[in-house]
Amino acid sequence: MSMQPAPTAITPCPLCGTPLRSTAESCSRCGAVRQFGPTRAESIRGALVGAVAAPAITAILQPSVIVLVCVAIAGLVGGFYVAHARHGADRWLPPSR
Repeated sequence: MSMQPAPTAITPCPLCGTPLRSTAESCSRCGAVRQFGPTRAESIRGALVGAVAAPAITAILQPSVIVLVCVAIAGLVGGFYVAHARHGADRWLPPSR
């Protein structure tokens, strides 16, 4: 009698449906990779959006340059935080080409 893995230990690949262990980091069939947290591009994009959007909104009030720089830095940090909060869980990404 051969041992079979517990049904909860096997999960299908979200992209191609191949049975995988629940702890697998990649799919051998389609090449999908499990990503924990945001990718570098997502972190940079979130930070840049925050660094541009926050001063753009504040510029309507026409504050001094120092205030705009402070708001840009706050937006940069806030955008970086939002990217990490948005992509905080693990997810499967298709293979990069």
